[in-house]
Amino acid sequence: MIFVSYRANLFVTDLEKSTRFCCDILGFEIQMYDSDFGLTMLGRDKAQLALVQTNQVHPHQGFAEGYLEVDALEELFQHCLQHGVTITQQPTIHPWNMRDFVIVDPDGYAIAIGKRLKSN
Repeated sequence: MIFVSYRANLFVTDLEKSTRFCCDILGFEIQMYDSDFGLTMLGRDKAQLALVQTNQVHPHQGFAEGYLEVDALEELFQHCLQHGVTITQQPTIHPWNMRDFVIVDPDGYAIAIGKRLKSN
């Protein structure tokens, strides 16, 4: 058995605003947008994300709801800074060979963005 893909589903209060954030800040492309149904399907490279319209959002506290692995961490970090994105953790190197930072989206979801470091 092969797992072909995994997609995170984020519940958002403003579908259009959250879609713009994911496209403008994170560079996702819209694969499907249906405001009547309350759903946006996004993709970038091998990453997939669904935004689902809801009236109430209850993001978790203390741990990122998603982890996005990239190949150009510093470039995306600078892009987030330039666009005034809320950053709750500056780039940090972890013992498990990852360097990451954490942003918050318009609905309060914490998204960790990281790059795998080369092993010694």
